[in-house]
Amino acid sequence: MVHHRFNTKEANPNPHINFITSLNAEGAPMEAARETLRALAAQVRPVMKKHGLEINSLEEYEHNNVFLGRNWNAGETVELVLRRADGSFYSTPQLLNVFCHELSHIRHMNHGASFWTYYRQLRKEVAALQRANYFGDGFWSSGQVLRDGAREDRVREVEDLPEYL
Repeated sequence: MVHHRFNTKEANPNPHINFITSLNAEGAPMEAARETLRALAAQVRPVMKKHGLEINSLEEYEHNNVFLGRNWNAGETVELVLRRADGSFYSTPQLLNVFCHELSHIRHMNHGASFWTYYRQLRKEVAALQRANYFGDGFWSSGQVLRDGAREDRVREVEDLPEYL
């Protein structure tokens, strides 16, 4: 069950995700991690809407050698490892790949054939959105400069999502 959030202090990049939280890691920029999570949430918004996927809390998880993402209770909490051991961030395509994997667990908890079929479908849909230059609404979009109408490309990394990490 996903809770509904009221009285938010800032615009939500994805109404299908209630809370977005980064770690307060020593020596690591907390705001950069938070904005990375918000950008990931923005990019998958249409996919989550189409498939009726809801997440109560999207959270950064500390680096470890066991997993890159976890899904608790079918979307109650989704944790993503954003940083490598040296503190640098994984690439956006790698993070989107892990996020699609965790979104797939909302529908299929085990790694059976139906899970992998659904996961590949979500990845294809996210990749199609990127090819159509969709990276989120508003601030997260590729944007258009108001003074002259020129396109502004805010996207730093556009590449195919890797199938496996």
